[in-house]
Amino acid sequence: MTTLPVQLITPSEKIFVGQAAMVLLPSYDGQRGILPDHADFIGKLGTGVVSLINGGKDELFAISEGIYHVSGGELKIMAMAAMEAQDVELEDVKERLEMVEEKLETFNRIAEDSSELEKERDYYKAQIAIGTWTASA
Repeated sequence: MTTLPVQLITPSEKIFVGQAAMVLLPSYDGQRGILPDHADFIGKLGTGVVSLINGGKDELFAISEGIYHVSGGELKIMAMAAMEAQDVELEDVKERLEMVEEKLETFNRIAEDSSELEKERDYYKAQIAIGTWTASA
């Protein structure tokens, strides 16, 4: 099986360095798939779930916005924040999500720009998605 070298990094740490047969990631305008031998490309990340697919040994990460770069057959995912599925504290994240959603409701009543809270909400939702998947696997 042909694989793609992948790095998932944040400003403070390397979250993952390894190989994947395919990577699914959230782009700012929808889901993208990256396969080995992909053409060189730079794209804007959205907030959501990154799936590193390796034939049954898949790995999931919640990420916030950033960029991704395919160059010379390698993929670098540079996110502002990232978390591996096994590190999600599901109950804690659900509580934080609830608090952010309450703030958003209040904020939306009094202001026009709630984009930072919406990004935080989406990051917590991504963590819950991977934490729920891991808990049921």
